[in-house]
Amino acid sequence: MFNKLRIILAIALVLFLVLGIAACGDKDDEKGDDTPAGDNGENPAGDDEGEGEGEPEEAKPEPVLIKVNCGGEEADGLSADQEYSEGGGWGYVGETNATAVEDEIINDFGFPEALKCTRYLNEPFAYWFDVPNGDYTVKMYFAENWSGKEGDRLAEYTLNGNLVLTGFNAWEAAGGRNTGVEKVFDVTVTDGRIVLDIVYSEETSDKNAIISVLIVESKW
Repeated sequence: MFNKLRIILAIALVLFLVLGIAACGDKDDEKGDDTPAGDNGENPAGDDEGEGEGEPEEAKPEPVLIKVNCGGEEADGLSADQEYSEGGGWGYVGETNATAVEDEIINDFGFPEALKCTRYLNEPFAYWFDVPNGDYTVKMYFAENWSGKEGDRLAEYTLNGNLVLTGFNAWEAAGGRNTGVEKVFDVTVTDGRIVLDIVYSEETSDKNAIISVLIVESKW
């Protein structure tokens, strides 16, 4: 009888110890579940914390589109020509002359009236356009409506210091008198201005360089 009692007490003691150890484990697990997200060095806000957004991009200026009837009034969607002045934005530079004819223009590029007009001079002259820095397209339009024969008028055209047309004859380039011809060039502005310098070629017999339409358009 005494031995049976000892065995029962031993079993009870073992069960008590086992249950006590299990209870302690459960408490530890509950404590672990209460650990805030992001402990152990993890960033609950994600991996992007501390990363800068970078410098904001510089705002681009408004697009530029200047369309000029050189030597004429407003026509064909083009602005009337004007002399350059500070604050005026654009215009011709130099004591130039202007003329116009009544003859119909062949291949007029949508400028049937403007290509009848011409700004010219027997001395160097220029057009200045004050514009934001950036990349531009410059379009020049000509029609020989004055000179008596092909090859009489030869001229040089320089865009921001780069010679883009040399010994240019509008009659020959267009394939006839009173016929339009287009020349298109790209230019990059770094000092706030587009300069088109115009001068007759030394070997020409007619020393009056000409231009009829100018279009300056930004590439943005």
